[in-house]
Amino acid sequence: AFAANDAEFAIKEKMKEKKNYAVKLLEFFQAADTSANGTVSLEEFEAFLLDDQVKAFLTSLELDASEARNLFALLDDGDGEITPEEFVGGAVRLKGMARSQDVITIMHDCTRLLRAQDMFYRMLGQIWDVVHVDAPAVVRAEHEGMCKILSREGFSRPHATHAALRGDEPTQV
Repeated sequence: AFAANDAEFAIKEKMKEKKNYAVKLLEFFQAADTSANGTVSLEEFEAFLLDDQVKAFLTSLELDASEARNLFALLDDGDGEITPEEFVGGAVRLKGMARSQDVITIMHDCTRLLRAQDMFYRMLGQIWDVVHVDAPAVVRAEHEGMCKILSREGFSRPHATHAALRGDEPTQV
């Protein structure tokens, strides 16, 4: 019973700490919203982070203010403005252990996406091997162009995948 009470107390303390952290973040957000429109723009954010006291405050919250644009990009949903929800939710995720867990999750997701991409290219290669003989010249040219674009963008080389599936040497794109 003592251990259960101790665990319950620890959970309540952690929840109280998290709530206090969110309140501090919201106060920070409101101070950064110099236009008082309910959102913070990149310009407002960068200007606010020039203050040494603000930098120190963010450091106390375990947030790195040294790269304001990167921090803004991590918090923004893409519309160029940070809402209070984006700021508080994002800052909580960026804090301490959550950051490590997020990195591991992202690495895991990237690995899964790369496997799916490789499987897609293998299937595409098999389909292409079946249809390319009968395909009109314009379709073959379009396929070659797409392969060049994908290679230039850093994706795995579809021609190499096709060749590996057939067991012959890859053609150069």
